Amino acid sequence: MKVLNDFTCPEGHTNEYFADNETKHIQCQECNCLATKIIKPIRFHLEGVTGSFPGAAMKWQKRREAKLKEELHNANEHGD
Repeated sequence: MKVLNDFTCPEGHTNEYFADNETKHIQCQECNCLATKIIKPIRFHLEGVTGSFPGAAMKWQKRREAKLKEELHNANEHGD
């Protein structure tokens, strides 16, 4: 199965190509040099709203309470 991967060549060109996961090198379409597959780190974010991840949920709750406290303070300070 082909997936979208980033490849970079020695000339500094970085392009996306559909290639098999086993493909490590491909010919650069800009300069015909041998381009090497770039291995990117996986990025993820634990959502903190539903409570499925207690640590993330507690962090979200603390930030939300601090934001509400700040908004209340600003409203009281400005007479809103």
